[in-house]
Amino acid sequence: MKTIKLKQLCFSILICALVLNLLMRVSSAQTIPGVQRLEEGIAAYEHGEYDEAIFKLEMAVYQISEEEKDQLWDAHFYLGLSYFLSGYEEEAKKEFIAAQGIIMNKSPDSDIHSPRIVKQFKEASEVKTSVIPNAKLRSTSRVNLSKRSVKSMIKDK
Repeated sequence: MKTIKLKQLCFSILICALVLNLLMRVSSAQTIPGVQRLEEGIAAYEHGEYDEAIFKLEMAVYQISEEEKDQLWDAHFYLGLSYFLSGYEEEAKKEFIAAQGIIMNKSPDSDIHSPRIVKQFKEASEVKTSVIPNAKLRSTSRVNLSKRSVKSMIKDK
């Protein structure tokens, strides 16, 4: 009876040690930084592997900090290019607009990129998007709003 419990205890300790070892390996594994993802994404784009480029560049967009404006601009720009050449023009426009929001005066180099790409980028900058939807606001406040009416208003608008 005691030997069975001792074997179970040893087995449990062994399992715990293996799990702990696995967890330590996972936590110590280095994540690929955003700039490296950006480089991999640009390389995939240049090889015509647009789906792979989209995957890597989307990850780069989320991993590059906002302080690294040039790299973040490149990530959005090349992501837009990859979307555009994959036939996803609306997504491309969104990425071009995002790039322009990071560095407003930067545009694609016409010596490197085709006139079609430069034109698409410029057209995206001309798109006027409003953050505030068309909503009619009251000129006076309502004082006595019930929870139900507030929830209804939020749901409707």
